[in-house]
Amino acid sequence: NVYASPEGISIDSLKGSTDSNSFSGVLSYPRKKADPRFEGQITLTELDLGWLADAVYGPITEPLTGQLSRIGILAGAGLPVDVDLQLAADEFHLGALGDVKRFNGKLRSNRGKVELLDASGQIADGNFTGRAELGNIDGNAFLRTQMRVTGASLATTFWRYNGKPVASALSNLSFALDTTGKSAVDLLESATGSGTLSLQDLTVVGLDAGSLAPVLKIA
Repeated sequence: NVYASPEGISIDSLKGSTDSNSFSGVLSYPRKKADPRFEGQITLTELDLGWLADAVYGPITEPLTGQLSRIGILAGAGLPVDVDLQLAADEFHLGALGDVKRFNGKLRSNRGKVELLDASGQIADGNFTGRAELGNIDGNAFLRTQMRVTGASLATTFWRYNGKPVASALSNLSFALDTTGKSAVDLLESATGSGTLSLQDLTVVGLDAGSLAPVLKIA
């Protein structure tokens, strides 16, 4: 249903699908605001960080090889409209970082910039929170992100004793990343960041306590 008035336009009971990705929600466009933009709530089956990157930077991979592109970032790329949306998705794909289940967050865009704010969900069996800012100013791209995963199980898969992981623990991981460049390859090569990993409830299986005495004497 679409409603129009001098104050704005609203769409409720929005439903559809594209490429097997279903979406639903409500949208509004307040005409009289000083900074008019599409507002509302959208729920999707899946969301992909790569889609947002393509929207802001243009295509970031080579179509034939799938490798990161060395072609310059498009100066005119970006979302066609400004938005301020509450997002929810069954899965949010972060590429090599994994998939966030039951994702919630805010999507805000201005000319040349997209922000994901107050993001939360589950990754593996841990709790995920984070934010990201993707920008493109006349072909000069930047990416800033902060992410944190707490309470995720960590266990050795390659080193086992009596069928059990030799070491297991609950892990807390946090990191920040910042990069700039004029191509997708530039963004990768110029990336800088920092992070921390802490473990709690560490369990070690198969350790011979008697072997520690000679080591402690040497120390």
